[in-house]
Amino acid sequence: MSERALSAARDARAAPSGEPAPRQGVDLGPLPDLVGYTLRRAQIAFFRSFARGFADLDIRPTQLGMLTLVEANPGIKQSDLAAALGIQRANIVPLIDGLAARGLLVRAKASADRRSHALRLTPAGRTLLAELKRREAALEGRVAAAIGNADRRRLVKLLAAVEEACREPEPDPD
Repeated sequence: MSERALSAARDARAAPSGEPAPRQGVDLGPLPDLVGYTLRRAQIAFFRSFARGFADLDIRPTQLGMLTLVEANPGIKQSDLAAALGIQRANIVPLIDGLAARGLLVRAKASADRRSHALRLTPAGRTLLAELKRREAALEGRVAAAIGNADRRRLVKLLAAVEEACREPEPDPD
């Protein structure tokens, strides 16, 4: 990791953007060296930055992920969207309802399975998503500017490895 990236990581650990710095004199003990603690602090800072950058559009990260996947997979079933995002099927319905009520996506009966709903972006959804992608690229660019593109790519790979390591093992089929 570059010296600039290490310095940024130390600064972020001390006081992530939007997060109050730990009180003077408070010994954090081993917390700053724990993956889970540091990951959570970074997530809070990132989501607060996201909220500031997207507040006027009333979009949360989950909604951006949903719109992005529907664009990339026109006609995706609700259950497949939920699985791809790691959201329980029962919880995806109100999220889809909210985006549909805003005129950003539509659901129709899936042609292969009439019990399922296929999702598609509306023209308004495509227009909004174009702006969301522009802002998302700017946010990702801020991260890349702080740690460098190579370290940003490495971070994404490391986070995927952390996710994989923390997944529940699949039950044995026997």
